[in-house]
Amino acid sequence: MLQIMETYRAREQEHLADRMGITVLEASAERVVGTMPVAGNTQPYGLLHGGASCVLAETLGSLGSALPRGPRQDHGRHRDQRPRTTARPRPAR
Repeated sequence: MLQIMETYRAREQEHLADRMGITVLEASAERVVGTMPVAGNTQPYGLLHGGASCVLAETLGSLGSALPRGPRQDHGRHRDQRPRTTARPRPAR
């Protein structure tokens, strides 16, 4: 578990979570706690943007889901490899 948190903290400052100002305060297999500022993540009306809430939830959820199983070196695919899809293009109408 410690190795995952060290990897998370040591990553380069180029990820969406960093741009959104997300900070992980606590992380264990049972609970992940983080914060994100409202300032800079708002709708034109000044309210927290719903997409920002999703980024916070996905960031903490992904981190929490990785903690119980331990680190994976390949992360499922190579960093430069594009995800494969089985979706087929729809014909033009």
